[in-house]
Amino acid sequence: MLASIAMRVATACVLASTIPPASGPRRPANAINDALAALTASVDGVDRSVVQELRGVSRCVTSVAEALQVLVGCFADLEGRLDHARRRIEADSSTEIDDELFNRLARRLGIWQAREALQRLEEAHPDAPASNGDPEDQAADHA
Repeated sequence: MLASIAMRVATACVLASTIPPASGPRRPANAINDALAALTASVDGVDRSVVQELRGVSRCVTSVAEALQVLVGCFADLEGRLDHARRRIEADSSTEIDDELFNRLARRLGIWQAREALQRLEEAHPDAPASNGDPEDQAADHA
């Protein structure tokens, strides 16, 4: 159920990123806003869609990260409950559950896959781009 909610949030974010932002009231003229507008126009001159795409993707990343935070909390709670169940079974039966068997159960439940995915997220960092961001370089890399 939670995974389905996360998928819906991600889908909505992707769709929302394709919709141009509504034009709101113009920001008051001042030196900073004028400089930001000029810089935005300059960036648009170099890469026509990057500002709009980045704005949309940034909103999506924020939304998905917030949803993922809830799911990770649930995941941690469920792992704790599974560990509690293991300890209770061991206490009630006076027999230890074999670690290898328990790890196989964890693998079957997808715990290891989820942990690996979370590790990949932890390693993914926007301050370490894979390229210099030049669209021509990116096109050459994919050719």
